[in-house]
Amino acid sequence: MDVGALAMQHSHMRRGLSRAVWSLAALLLASCEEPPAGAPAGAVCGAASECASARCELLRCVTPCASAADCPAALPACATLAGELLCLPVGELRLTRALAPAPAAGAGADAGAGAGAGADAGAVAPVEVEVPSHASGLALLVRGGGADLAQLAEVTGPDGARVAAAGDDTTAVRYQPSPGASALVLPQSPELPLLPGRYLVRASAGAAGGSLEVRYLLGPPPASPRLHLHLHFVGLAGACWPTSEGTLDAARATQSVGFRALLDEARRVLGQVPIRIGDITYQDLAPDARWDPLLLTSGRTTPAFGALLSTGSAPDGDHALDVFFIKSFDPSAVAALSSSVPGPLDAHGTPSSGTVVALSPLCGGLTPKDLGRLLAHELAHLLGLFHNEEADGTQDTIADTPMGPQNLMYWSPTAIELTPGQRFVLLRNPTLDGR
Repeated sequence: MDVGALAMQHSHMRRGLSRAVWSLAALLLASCEEPPAGAPAGAVCGAASECASARCELLRCVTPCASAADCPAALPACATLAGELLCLPVGELRLTRALAPAPAAGAGADAGAGAGAGADAGAVAPVEVEVPSHASGLALLVRGGGADLAQLAEVTGPDGARVAAAGDDTTAVRYQPSPGASALVLPQSPELPLLPGRYLVRASAGAAGGSLEVRYLLGPPPASPRLHLHLHFVGLAGACWPTSEGTLDAARATQSVGFRALLDEARRVLGQVPIRIGDITYQDLAPDARWDPLLLTSGRTTPAFGALLSTGSAPDGDHALDVFFIKSFDPSAVAALSSSVPGPLDAHGTPSSGTVVALSPLCGGLTPKDLGRLLAHELAHLLGLFHNEEADGTQDTIADTPMGPQNLMYWSPTAIELTPGQRFVLLRNPTLDGR
């Protein structure tokens, strides 16, 4: 080999060695780099910076999509949120926002902000609530402290129209503010669908502030939802109950033939929705003169009524409704009464949390099975059904409910029938457990 060829071979070797060194250096450099920051799609998040996609919506890291085929198993729905198609979760979801305390009287509250009569619309800034296109149910729960009136002063829909407001009876949607906690559940009928888009919610819960909880039912209602119950027995010695079974209390209720008949009738009535009664807890409460009898004013709740419901001790978010069994109401013609329609979902220990059933009608000829029907009626109230016909003739907003006593929701119920429209409303309450 001549000197020129040798020099050329040496040059090629140097270039090959240089390329190898640079390739190795690049490999080492790549191995030392940080992996892409952020959590994957479907991970729980609190801010966009926590997500690899830089998008955090409905407490999940989300990604854009064109169809459900683009979405991971953790985010199976391709739905519209804030005008964009995104992979989103399904099932029950809740978000909680703190409310600022209401300003003192004369402190510049914007009382003219469009609230209904008696509503303190300017107490806090409005909260924006985005409802995705695959939401089938929405619940707004405002929670305060003590017996202060907790109210949704005004809710405005995506179309700019007022959905509901405290003290405003002109809206198609009915809403009842109540002490301690109150809720609005949408839709209230098939004829008033839940519109996707941005809602503006003004809520007030008294001088101490409070919270606004937004509950979604995302995707279709569960096929076989369950309703859990916390049953409370309030000093029932001497109450109307079969003497052969002794005094009804938490322990005896689990073995009582009569109480089993009561629960079985409630199961039968709700089963036509279909809603299953799921987990049940039993608890005794000490006798108290305030609740023996439980005084009402013109058939309406009183501070004593609220004090009884406030004894519920389940943690917030517990998927259950509180039911209190007492000896009697005063006036004694009342057999059962709920706090509001709907009840404050599964918020416990407030003056509006639950329903009360009296045993005194058993002395007047009713049976435990009859009380089971009354219990189903009251539970349907807590889940969002109003009377199909009020005592004054007012009808609900569901088109297929008949007027008259042939429906479970008649103001003095003797029947158990529920219409498809009523079932539609019940199945879309996010309190129901879809597991």
